[in-house]
Amino acid sequence: ARAQACAAVEKALAALTPMSQEFEPLQRASESMFRVYQVQQELMGLPAPLVSSSRVFIGRFAALVTIGWPHSQVRDSHAVFLFNDCIVLGQKTVETGARFEYRARMDLGSYSTSRRSELTVTVHMEEVTWAFHTPSPDAADRLFDCFRAVIADLADHPTDDDDDAPGPPGPAGPPHLGRVGSNLSKGGGD
Repeated sequence: ARAQACAAVEKALAALTPMSQEFEPLQRASESMFRVYQVQQELMGLPAPLVSSSRVFIGRFAALVTIGWPHSQVRDSHAVFLFNDCIVLGQKTVETGARFEYRARMDLGSYSTSRRSELTVTVHMEEVTWAFHTPSPDAADRLFDCFRAVIADLADHPTDDDDDAPGPPGPAGPPHLGRVGSNLSKGGGD
């Protein structure tokens, strides 16, 4: 009787395994959307919601950022929120406490990145250039590699922000984005 019960349990588990594998992409997409929602809650004053079925949060880091470089030389400390399709800058102020005040956003439709110096990485999109001034060459290397990986991912998997499309959201993004994001400090960057 025990052998029959074990066989029945094994048969039931074998039947459930393919079904559970079907839910894994939906779970990853749900977790990804929830993480984007959490980031959205960290930012005050966003002009538009960040949550999108195709948006993947990669990581957050601190950097001195010059918007409009090289014409502007003003460097401000920002929390940089990197997604698979955009970069959002936030800044802590006395009024915001633990949250960040929204400062700027760059959508990454067709952009380029380059190393301007040992410590500076630039992102250029249409008429705008942002320069990210890092504390070390190693940090600049990781940031540059991360931006290049996002560029490659955008070329391979263009985002579709049509959230009204029928059906469940797609997978949370290619697996390599998670590894790229692990090079950035997801919790740090005040």
